[in-house]
Amino acid sequence: MGIMVLGRAMRHTLTLAFGIVAAVIGWGPMTPASGTTPSASATAKVVVHVKPRIAVAATTPVVHVGTIETGNVSATVGFRVESNAGAVEMFVSATGLYKGGVAEGPTVTPIPLDASRGVRIDASEARPQGGRSNVAAFTGHGQIEEFPARVTERIAFESKQKGRFSQDVRIGVAWNQNDAAKPPGDYAGRVRLTAMVLP
Repeated sequence: MGIMVLGRAMRHTLTLAFGIVAAVIGWGPMTPASGTTPSASATAKVVVHVKPRIAVAATTPVVHVGTIETGNVSATVGFRVESNAGAVEMFVSATGLYKGGVAEGPTVTPIPLDASRGVRIDASEARPQGGRSNVAAFTGHGQIEEFPARVTERIAFESKQKGRFSQDVRIGVAWNQNDAAKPPGDYAGRVRLTAMVLP
């Protein structure tokens, strides 16, 4: 009888000791530590293409060059070129000077361009690429409104404005009034500057 009581007491003592040890070493239900929730991420690249832009405006829409009897007539025509590109290509179209500014069915022979002199293109903050001349030779024919025109070669200009072209451009054109019998009056024509963004 005494032996059985002693056995039960020992089993109770062992069970209690085992429970104490288990509690000490961390057995039993566990709470997940903070910040261990599974996660994932991805990165996407976003691309937008900015289109090249260019605009040309005449800053001197009408140029009066004075009075002449015979000889050379020269005009400097002002334009403004605005582009988000640093290099542009330009060419000029110019017409003869027609009596009364009427080109259709003229009764008086127009004052002709002095094509041998070409056209001077002066950009305030740009220079021709490759160190070439800024004088463009007439190489072809075209039209400005109803006026027959001569067209120059193209000249590429590089801006000094760090990736943009925003500046005044002055065009020098000449005509030759070599007819002493030319009727008096106003003679008018057209000058056009065309600018393009280089690819």
